[in-house]
Amino acid sequence: TPIGLEMLYADQGLLFPERSLASSLVPNRDLGVQVLGDVAGGRVSYSLGIFNGIVDGANSTTDLDTGNGKDVAGRIFIQPFKTATPPAPALTNLGFHLGASTGSQTGSLPSFRTSAGQTYFSYAGASADGNRVRVSPGVSYYYRQYGGFAEYARTTQDVGKAGITRPVTNDGWNVTGTWILTGEAATTGVIRPKVAFDPAAGHWGAVQIVARYSQLDIDQAVF
Repeated sequence: TPIGLEMLYADQGLLFPERSLASSLVPNRDLGVQVLGDVAGGRVSYSLGIFNGIVDGANSTTDLDTGNGKDVAGRIFIQPFKTATPPAPALTNLGFHLGASTGSQTGSLPSFRTSAGQTYFSYAGASADGNRVRVSPGVSYYYRQYGGFAEYARTTQDVGKAGITRPVTNDGWNVTGTWILTGEAATTGVIRPKVAFDPAAGHWGAVQIVARYSQLDIDQAVF
């Protein structure tokens, strides 16, 4: 679903084994119909679609729609300095992302889990009961052996319990960076070492340092 920045990175291109806490607030795989493309010489990419509407941080695993609600979701990604003419300027891979969705959903609410699959937050006796709005701005930059991205995610969902419905807003953010000590180019994809890993020949492949800070805040009204 075209909302979260890190969620749209391929698994093999992730800097860490797991995605950040901010990605817990955007959907992953969902069923729907979508149009997408590039304009302005590839400097602007867009996606817009209608989806069944799964809960935050989840995948559509049954390929079935469990309710009548639908989500409209879209994304725009702008690289204002991108050019196909060498030499590429230092700001070629500076990009600005904005994803969002809106819809009305009833039923399940998300649970948040650690990278090891342990639940650290879930709703008790409550259910989705109305409008849900997501927004996720972000920025990314890659230049030579340096790179990284930052994003913010916010979900507001009408939640009902014991006949009372009120909006609940959860938000999160992350900053993630990398530095490749052996000089390979940083990218959102797989790093290609200059030399293969071959200790017997004195070749140690690529060495990469990564760092992250992320946070997820649950609306205090929930408690």
